Amino acid sequence: MLTFIALLRAVNVAGRNLLNMQALQTALAENGFVNPNTYIQSGNVVFQHSESSIEIIKIQLNNCLKNDFNLEVEVQLFSAKEFIRIVETNPFLPEVKIEDLYLTFLFKKPNAEAVYSFPISGNDRWGIQDQVVYLHCPDGYGKTKLSNNLIESKFKSAATTRNGRTCLKLVEMAGKMDNERRHLDLNRKNNLLVLLAFKGIHEFAAGEKRVQNR
Repeated sequence: MLTFIALLRAVNVAGRNLLNMQALQTALAENGFVNPNTYIQSGNVVFQHSESSIEIIKIQLNNCLKNDFNLEVEVQLFSAKEFIRIVETNPFLPEVKIEDLYLTFLFKKPNAEAVYSFPISGNDRWGIQDQVVYLHCPDGYGKTKLSNNLIESKFKSAATTRNGRTCLKLVEMAGKMDNERRHLDLNRKNNLLVLLAFKGIHEFAAGEKRVQNR
């Protein structure tokens, strides 16, 4: 039995796509999802499943949303292991406070032209790895111009954003479900290729190496 984390896009936002989380837990349990648990109202679900295929589980989850709630929303689905990797490889950790960090999950991989043309905004910084945009917003997400809507527009992809604390909470919930403590190493060196952007400079970051692209 594997553990998964699902992020639903644009539920309970400005009165649209209303979805009761307790009702969702019940519906998922009735549709073969094991130990479904939700966190806050933005559409975060941790569960276990006997199926290992992400695509098959995603189809089942979408069918549940459609049949039980008449909702058609995009869903990002990760194994707990993959989600932990995404959180651990945040290029701004451990130097900055977790409450200043946000992760935007893209549904499609952006092309290089879109990445290089993505704007810099005030004191904000951003990094991108695969289909995850890491945001450091020291002045608060409410003041940044690097909103979910802007990211969707620039990268021509649907996306959903979660703050750093929510991501850590989901990892914690997954660990409890597995009856084990999830050990997050937020201080480890990031050996994956990440594109960082700040102060008008683009950098490719791989481990301790930095190659600047102005």
